[in-house]
Amino acid sequence: MLGLQLDTSCCLLLALQALYRGRLARTRFAHMRRESAALTIQTMWRMRQARRAFVAHREAASVLQRLFRCRVARKELLHLRAEVGQGSAACNVCYQAWPS
Repeated sequence: MLGLQLDTSCCLLLALQALYRGRLARTRFAHMRRESAALTIQTMWRMRQARRAFVAHREAASVLQRLFRCRVARKELLHLRAEVGQGSAACNVCYQAWPS
């Protein structure tokens, strides 16, 4: 009879231990899940901030390129206008000197 009591109390202890370990495992899993969710949110936030900075730098570079190309085009236009102005003056001289 004593052996039977030890056997049932041992099974009861094993069952309690299993319940405790199961609860502990579920608690740890829930904690890991919350932590994983927090890490995912933090990662996405950092990615969003980095993307914003990248797009801002790309836009700034684009603006600088546009301004530089505009300046070069303006200089070229002034140069072409000056050439046309000189050419039209030469044409007027030739036209006036042409015998009628």
